[in-house]
Amino acid sequence: MPSVPPPDKLLSMEELREKRLTDPRLPKTYRNKIATTKFTPWPIEIRFCEPTTSTNQTKSPPQFEFLV
Repeated sequence: MPSVPPPDKLLSMEELREKRLTDPRLPKTYRNKIATTKFTPWPIEIRFCEPTTSTNQTKSPPQFEFLV
C-alpha cells in the first residue's frame, strides 16, 4: 500500500469544487461552468489522494486513485 494521508486530511468533493472555482490553471470556461452548476453531493463520500487539474477541456494521462 502506498503511503497516503488520513482521509480527514484530504479535501472533500465540495472543498475541491470551491478550490477549482479559483484555480487559474483551469480554463475560464470550465470555471464558469462549475460556478453555474448546482453542487449535488455524492451518496458515498470520496476523497481523492492526488486531485488533478484535469478537465474534459484539458488533456492528461489517465489515472484514478482513491481510498475506500
